[in-house]
Amino acid sequence: MKKTLLFLFLGLSFHVFAQKVPNKEPKKRGKGYSATGEGFAPVEIVKAELKAKSEAEDEKIGPYEENADTVAIVNNEINNCLKDYELDSQIALAELKKIALKYPNYIDIQEEIAFWYLNNGMLNEAINYFDKLIFLEKSYARNYSNRAGINRRLKNYEKSLEDHNSAVKLAYSDHDRAFFLVNRGYLKLEMKDTIGASKDFDVAAKISFKQLQRKASFKLLIKDYKGALADYDYALKMAPRRSDSVRVSCNRTQVYELTRDYKSAISVYESVLKDDPDQDPILYLLGEDKNKVEDFEGAKIIFDRILAKVKTNVIELYKVYCQRGIAKENLNDFDGAMEDYNKGVQLFGKRSNYPLVYFLRGKLKFKKKQYKEALEDYDLVIKKLPFDPFFLSSVDDPFLKDQLFTLSKNTYLARAELKEKLADYQGAIEDCEKAIFLDSKFAKAYYVMGSIKLKNKQGDSANLHLEKAKSLGYINE
Repeated sequence: MKKTLLFLFLGLSFHVFAQKVPNKEPKKRGKGYSATGEGFAPVEIVKAELKAKSEAEDEKIGPYEENADTVAIVNNEINNCLKDYELDSQIALAELKKIALKYPNYIDIQEEIAFWYLNNGMLNEAINYFDKLIFLEKSYARNYSNRAGINRRLKNYEKSLEDHNSAVKLAYSDHDRAFFLVNRGYLKLEMKDTIGASKDFDVAAKISFKQLQRKASFKLLIKDYKGALADYDYALKMAPRRSDSVRVSCNRTQVYELTRDYKSAISVYESVLKDDPDQDPILYLLGEDKNKVEDFEGAKIIFDRILAKVKTNVIELYKVYCQRGIAKENLNDFDGAMEDYNKGVQLFGKRSNYPLVYFLRGKLKFKKKQYKEALEDYDLVIKKLPFDPFFLSSVDDPFLKDQLFTLSKNTYLARAELKEKLADYQGAIEDCEKAIFLDSKFAKAYYVMGSIKLKNKQGDSANLHLEKAKSLGYINE
C-alpha cells in the first residue's frame, strides 16, 4: 500500500499532494542511477549491485519486519479498520493506532496513519510518521518524496529539497526518477530557482514521455506559452499511441485556455469528439468553454447530455451542475440555476478543489437580495479554497492555478460589494485591498474601493482609487 504524488484526470496533468499506489518496488533496493541526472547505469550493473549489497541494505533499512503470516493478518485488520473511514475517520485513526501498537515495525500500518494525518491537513503529525517510515526503510525513495511534499507545504524549503535529492538518488526505476525530478523542479520553481527547475524538467523529459508534457506545463507556469506549444508539438510527434496523441492534444489546449483563446480550444475538443463522442471529460470541457464564449444554449445541451447518462466518466459531477447552472442563469432560468447550484454544493466533497459553485450561488443570492445568505457562500469559497490564495506559488498545475487566482480575487471583490450593502464599509475596503493585492491591475476593485471611500467622505483617497480605475480602462456599468 505504497503511495506516490501523481493523479491524472482527463489526461491533463493535475499535480496533487499525495496518492496511494500499489507498491511495485522490491524491498531490497539499490540506487541504480547517477545522482547528477547525466545518465543511467546499465541494468546488469544495477542487478549486480543489488545482489552484492543485499545484506548491507538489510542493515540500512532498519528494524523492518514482514513475513507472509504477518502480512495476511495485518492487512486484514487494516482493511476492516478502513471500512470505518466513511462513518467516523477518528474511529479509523484510533483503530489504526491500536494495530500499530501490536505491530510497531510493520510498514503499511505506519503509512496508513501518516496518510490519515496528511489527508486531514495535520501536516506536522504526518511528518512524524514519515520520519518513522524512513527510519524503518531508509532506501525507499517515495517516503522521502512524500516527506518532501509536506515540507514544501510547510514552507520548509531546504528540508524539502534535501528529501527530493534523496528521492532522486534512491529512485529504483526510470519512471520514478523522472517523477521525482519533476517534483524537485516544481519546488525549485517555488524557491525562485527557475534555471535549476528548468534543468530538472529537461532531464525528466528525456527519460519519460509523460514528463515531457510536464515540461510543457512548467513553461506554462512561467508564462512561456511559445515554448509550451513547442514542447506539446514535439510530444505529439513522439506519442507512441493514438490515445497518447489525443491526450497531448487536450493538454495542449491549456495554452489556449490560459491565453483566453477559447475558440481554438473548442475546435480541438470538437475534433477529438468526432472520433470518440463518448469522451465525457472532453465533452465537459467543451461545454465549459461554450459558456465562456456565451453559447449558453449549446453549453446547456452538452451538460444535459452528460447528466442524462446513467453512468458518466466525468469524475467531479459538482462541476457539471455548476456549469449547467451558469448556462441556465444566463438564459434567465434563475430557479433552474439555483437548483443546479444547490446540487453542485451537495456534491462538493472533501477532495474537491474548485469551489466556484459557492461563488455562483452567492452571486445569484445577491441578485435576489438575500444578502446574509450570499455572505455565507462567499465566506465558504475562501474557506474551501485548497490553497491560501496569497500563496498560490505552491500550485503546480497552471490551469488550476489560474482558476483559483481568478476565483479568489473575484470573491473578495464580490464580498466587498456585499459588505457595502450591509453597511460594513471597513470590511468592504479590506476585501477590496485583498483583491488588489492579488491583482494590482484589477480595475473594478479600485473603482469599488474608491466609491466606498467617497461615500464615507475620504475624498482624497477615493479620488486616487477612482483615477486608478479609469487609467486601467474601467468604465462604470
